[in-house]
Amino acid sequence: MRRLHKWLALVVGTQLLLWAFSGFYMVVVDIDIIHGDHLIRTTAAPDPVELKQLASLPAVANAYPDLLTLELRSLLDQPVYQLTTPQETFLVDVVNGERVAPLTQPQLRSLARSYYARDAEIDSLQYLQSDFPDEVRFLSTPVWRVNFDDWHGTSLYIDAATGELVTRRHTLWRVFDFLWMLHIMDYETRDSINTLLLSVAAAFGLVTVLIGAWLTLFMRGWIGRRSR
Repeated sequence: MRRLHKWLALVVGTQLLLWAFSGFYMVVVDIDIIHGDHLIRTTAAPDPVELKQLASLPAVANAYPDLLTLELRSLLDQPVYQLTTPQETFLVDVVNGERVAPLTQPQLRSLARSYYARDAEIDSLQYLQSDFPDEVRFLSTPVWRVNFDDWHGTSLYIDAATGELVTRRHTLWRVFDFLWMLHIMDYETRDSINTLLLSVAAAFGLVTVLIGAWLTLFMRGWIGRRSR
């Protein structure tokens, strides 16, 4: 039993250490910090818009027969319609009802600064249409990645069609994501907590603990020995 306990501990000991370390990180670092809430400015309410300034809603809707939703929102302090169809989401000018041109890089920089709550400068811009980084592997539509020159390593992902902030990532989140992968032992998608590896490691860990408990009781003479 000692030999079995030793070899089991050798096999699962590293994973037990990783579970302990990753779990410690998840407990100690506040989840709001992980989410990067402190890096994003609270969005102010848009200025009121006079209805007479808006393009006719029926006219806009009739121009897109497969329209699913229509929303009035603000982009760089200007009102726009955001339309969603089964194929795409895009912006329409509220005055003339025409589609808004794609964001230029100066507009994108202004937009990113309006979302960002710190004072660091923008380091780089990157247009992503496919082959998204692992940290945003769930994305399926084109985005702009805006990297800021701060110690957080902040990256904002902005929808290329609508200018909306899709998500943000920073160093502490990236560490969390890596440790989460180690914790659940899903080295591909980092999403599933029902992997075979995790089940096997958990079973071996439980057996190791039970054998260790049995050996402790046995060595103390509480079980398995007859008194003379």
